[in-house]
Amino acid sequence: EFSVNPGSLDRILGAMSNSREVMAVKVSRIGEKPPLDLVTSRLTAAAESQGNCFFLHSKDATAYYLILFREEQPDPAGIMDAARALREEKGLFFAFSNRSGSVMDIPMLLRNAETASNSWPQAPIALYRETTSGQSLAYPDEELNQLSALLKGNHFTPARELLDGLFARFDNRTDEGRGPTYFLS
Repeated sequence: EFSVNPGSLDRILGAMSNSREVMAVKVSRIGEKPPLDLVTSRLTAAAESQGNCFFLHSKDATAYYLILFREEQPDPAGIMDAARALREEKGLFFAFSNRSGSVMDIPMLLRNAETASNSWPQAPIALYRETTSGQSLAYPDEELNQLSALLKGNHFTPARELLDGLFARFDNRTDEGRGPTYFLS
């Protein structure tokens, strides 16, 4: 069961109004709880130049965070450096989701961080994009973010072409029985 403190949720939703993208992070340490204060302070410091970091929840040996970015296509190098340092110092495992421009995608981002953590222990710092490359069920977040940008910029012809391609891909996948029927409503 996943629960978030209502006060934290209010802060997250308030910060989302100034953010362009969000990413979920799962942090774990085998056999014991990760040092939450240290992880929170390091991720917060690493995210500070580009956005915010919020602690969501911890249970047993796992903690979840959201990183909110103020820009589209941010450079998460500082966050990755913090994860590598914490891996070396404390033996922590990190799983990063893809990014999305919508607060409505937070549950999906958390699931994607879970999916990325399936690469542990072989990949102690796992990225969702790397764990799903070449798989037919990867969520098309880049294309959807590109579609959003095209529509915001009133570029309707390329947006229509991209949308047609997305629908064709969804239709093919569900027709073949491999598909994520949740894409279609």
